[in-house]
Order: sequence, then C-alpha cells, then structure tokens
Amino acid sequence: MKILRPTYADFGPTLATEKLRTKHGIDLAKETVRQLQIASGLWIPRKLRPPKIQVHRITSVKSAGDRAVRLRFDNGKTYTVDLRVLVRHSRGLKALRGASLFARVALGEGGHSIAWPGDLDLGADTLWELALEQNGRTDAVEFIRWRWRNGLSLTNAAEALGLSRRQVAYYASGEHEVPRTVLLACKGWEAEQRAAA
Repeated sequence: MKILRPTYADFGPTLATEKLRTKHGIDLAKETVRQLQIASGLWIPRKLRPPKIQVHRITSVKSAGDRAVRLRFDNGKTYTVDLRVLVRHSRGLKALRGASLFARVALGEGGHSIAWPGDLDLGADTLWELALEQNGRTDAVEFIRWRWRNGLSLTNAAEALGLSRRQVAYYASGEHEVPRTVLLACKGWEAEQRAAA
C-alpha cells in the first residue's frame, strides 16, 4: 500500500499490477491488487459505482428575439427555447431582462451551458428539458426527471422497467413518445423504492 497509494492511486487493478511488476519487482495477482485497492478506497467495483447519466451538450446558440434562444444540441435537434418566464422569475438572471445583454448569449465551456457576460449561465440539461416541454413533449420531460431524481443510467432504468436499453434511450432523447403505461410504471417503481427504504 505504501507504493500503491502515492504512485498508482488513479490506476485500475490491471495497470497497477503491471507497474508493480515492471517498476518495483513486486509480483502480485491482479485480483490481489484489486482487493487491496478496494480495501483502501482506491478502487470502486463497477457494480458499486454511481450510474452515468446522459448529459446533453449544446453545439450552437443564437439569440432568437425577445428572451428566446435558438439551440442546436449534440443529437442534431434544434429548438427555439423561450426563456422569458425563467428570466422574469429568477433573481439570479435579473440582469438578462435587458435586451442588449441577453443578445450577447454564447456557448458555455464544452457545450454544457449557454452563458452571458457577468457569470450568468444556464445548463444544457435544463435547456433540454425546457425545449422538450415547450414543444409539447411533457412525457419525455417526466421520464427524464424520473431518471435524474433516482440517479438511473439508461441501463439501470431499462432494468427497473423491464425494457430494452435502446427503448429507454429513445424515450430519454425525446425520439419516441413515452407511453402512459411506462410513466405509470416509473411511479410504481419509485413507490416500491420508497417502501423498501
């Protein structure tokens, strides 16, 4: 552990085993190294890792008139999102009530947000939800919020609902309408989780 922690803390068991053997002359089985890493908190088994949640990215943004933006997302979808209500009711976005500042919207770092001068920004996931909601896709928004609220990856959501991962991805992307029966199953699954806790 004296070598693993300071030198190979961010290495997986396979690479750490190889480095211990080639650089330090310590010949341990990969499973032994894995168990040492788990015991010391350097490695988390895949089953215990938090699920990866799909994150949307924006590829382009333009001001589209009175407190609206035209957004293109990384999945190729383009939406005009009306931000008037959000700007009007959010104290943090009060500065955007002025048309000249609002028009200076730009793509945030990595496409994970849109931003304005003065450290004002809105996240891509929030904008994706607003885009779907404003375009009549409340079914998709309800499904997305269920996944996020419960920290479910596409795979975990599919397992929870007895669906294929592909179908869950279609629902989460807004590609397919989410049937009412699936939305009811989401609520039922959530109720079961609460009862079991």
